[in-house]
Formats: sequence, structure tokens, C-alpha cells
Amino acid sequence: MITLMEVKRDGTQTKSISISRDDLKCGAIALRELRRNNMGMISVVQVDALTKHIKKTKQIHFSKKEIAKIINQ
Repeated sequence: MITLMEVKRDGTQTKSISISRDDLKCGAIALRELRRNNMGMISVVQVDALTKHIKKTKQIHFSKKEIAKIINQ
């Protein structure tokens, strides 16, 4: 698990989230593929849909048409 913390300038912690390495890796792949295929403005819902597809199928390279179908665009 990786924990990310938001810290103010005075050193106090404001927020933190924990994420597994696998989830982080899948999210990074999803972002990379969305950017590589010039999908324009990317929403959290689109990244989530593609991340779930990556986890389910283990596919890591997508065409623009495949991504559009997966994220229902």
C-alpha cells in the first residue's frame, strides 16, 4: 500500500489516501492510454472505467475506437 498525504506549509496533515500498487499501476496505464490517443479532457469516470477494464482483461494497449467504446463516448 502507498499512502499519499497532503501537508500544509506549517507541517500539519490535511488529507491522506491509501492505494495499492496494482491500482496505481492500472490507473497510470489508463491515463497514459487516454493521453496517447488524444481523448481530450479526461474525467475521473473515464479513468475509472478504463482502469476497471484493464484489471478485468489485463489489456494495456488500446486503439482510440476501443477506448471510446469502453468509456461510452
